[in-house]
Amino acid sequence: MLRIHFDPARPEPVHSAARPDAMWEVLLSLHTLQDPFADPGHDRWRARVRRDMTEPMRRLAALAPPEGYSPDFLTPLGAGTGHPAGTEGPGGLDAGLAALRATPPDRFRRDLHLLARQDDPERGATARGLLREGPAALGPLAEAVRAYFDLALAAEWDARTALIAENLAPTPRRPAPGRPAAASAPPSDAGVRAVPGTRSAPRAGGRAGVRTGRVRTPGRVPAARVAAAPAGAAGERGVRGAVGTTAAAVGTGTGALGAGRAAQPAGGDTGGPVPLPAPLRRSARWRGPILEIPYPLHRDLRLGGRPLHLVPSYFCRRYPIALRDPLQAVVVVYPAVHTALVPLRTSLEPQRRAALEKLLGRTRAAVFEALAEGCTTTELSQRLEISPASASEHTTVLRGSGLVASHRERNTVCHRVTELGFRLLHGHR
Repeated sequence: MLRIHFDPARPEPVHSAARPDAMWEVLLSLHTLQDPFADPGHDRWRARVRRDMTEPMRRLAALAPPEGYSPDFLTPLGAGTGHPAGTEGPGGLDAGLAALRATPPDRFRRDLHLLARQDDPERGATARGLLREGPAALGPLAEAVRAYFDLALAAEWDARTALIAENLAPTPRRPAPGRPAAASAPPSDAGVRAVPGTRSAPRAGGRAGVRTGRVRTPGRVPAARVAAAPAGAAGERGVRGAVGTTAAAVGTGTGALGAGRAAQPAGGDTGGPVPLPAPLRRSARWRGPILEIPYPLHRDLRLGGRPLHLVPSYFCRRYPIALRDPLQAVVVVYPAVHTALVPLRTSLEPQRRAALEKLLGRTRAAVFEALAEGCTTTELSQRLEISPASASEHTTVLRGSGLVASHRERNTVCHRVTELGFRLLHGHR
């Protein structure tokens, strides 16, 4: 569970981008490319890209494991904008690459040291090689990102961006019988929805009640990186996932974030203090000033007065993803197209649970269901009241069958259900 803490007195603003971020799509597509249990619908794309990848692209891919940490500098923030890079211009790739080349040497070294400590010899060797080269390696790395984008993403970029925009478009209401349909409101140029109860003067192209503002979101940790979490509490970038189906576009992108529309208050009838995109509203829950979002790890993100930036993604699946660095701006990337919704309450219908128990056995089926939200081995044993050894045995069997993926985070092993496992768990074909 990702818990985002807002100020109860003055809730921080939320800004939602209206289009994907090129640098994030590069990273998340590399996850999909290397994930052996990714959606089979990507198989032809994966085969084509793998066939034509060059050695520099393969080196780039080694920095983006589908599980675990990826360097935060691969998804840099827009220089001087306070917004995520990669959203300016046609796709924002140029801005993202410029920010990548300008990565501060200390951040470059810190991120690579984190990657080198991961339990993966090949990726560790790549990280150590880049450390030996130093920041001079950023130029060739940026060239590899551009070449990979041209190979893997450029041809479908406009179509995928349009698909995201369609999914973010508010669903028009049907007029009451005998009444004409109301004209749709023009797009607002405000970047942030005003806190409920406040109003601002309307302006050209905008709406009353909408304020201009800028907000940041996390970077990446599996499912959502914790940007403002205490040191050591951040998750890893490697978890991906989809959250929700269609989204009501939230806010309007100003500057780097592009244009959108004012969003409705989050939380449905629970009434959250700030607006969110529909996919997150469908799976999230408000507990006072705390927003809870399904996430494979338990993380707390404290905004501390910083805005929250939400960025839609084509390649993000099932869970949001955020930056690991607690000192970075708060950016959460969420699935806007692939919508195998991960509900907040993941308990199964009795009939479905009975079928899984026949297939897996009662205890293993309970383990499988518990891993839908993601947890460590210790948390799993405590939740189900089984021994750590038994929890480890069951996760090992499920992992060997491709139903569960695991990665090490510091001194713990974190588990989550894979795409294949999610389909089996909920009976999706």
